[in-house]
Amino acid sequence: QSRSYLEKRLNAKEMSNEEIWKDIEGYEGYYQVSNQGRIRSLDRIVEHPTNGAREINGELRKLKIHQSGYYHLGLTKDGKTKYRLVHRMVAQAFIPNPETKPQVNHIDGVKKNNNVSNLEWATHKENTIHAVKNKLIKTKLSEKDVLEIRRRYNEGGVATKKLAEEYSVTHWAIYDVVNYINWKHI
Repeated sequence: QSRSYLEKRLNAKEMSNEEIWKDIEGYEGYYQVSNQGRIRSLDRIVEHPTNGAREINGELRKLKIHQSGYYHLGLTKDGKTKYRLVHRMVAQAFIPNPETKPQVNHIDGVKKNNNVSNLEWATHKENTIHAVKNKLIKTKLSEKDVLEIRRRYNEGGVATKKLAEEYSVTHWAIYDVVNYINWKHI
């Protein structure tokens, strides 16, 4: 099975130069994702309760940046919109996940690079080790950082996710600081 997995991974790297489109699971006939990280809607006819049927022309979708820094996009089907992260859609469509790892890691650390050759399935631990090793997140805050974080959080109500981004740590690290779970002595 591992040989098959490796062969599929090599094929994924080869196909990253040529743009290939696949249906997004659960949105077949509505949207497709490419191995280069692009999303397109497909031509289709939509029934409207009062206006009857109308034709929708497919188009390349403009991606939005989530507050976490990742590209995401709202996919609409049957009048309901669900927001999905683009890197996860690419991985689900193009990268085998025989070990059912829950996260998708950006190999180069660039959250906006959703080319299939830059993505891999990872555990939370593997993703965190990669981020620390590549200096994408800090492992420690200074005493000065902790005091500043608490002051800004308490005075300005700055969100933990925003502070986490600014200090290059996880939002859980900030949560632990502002709730005195860590750094109790300060």
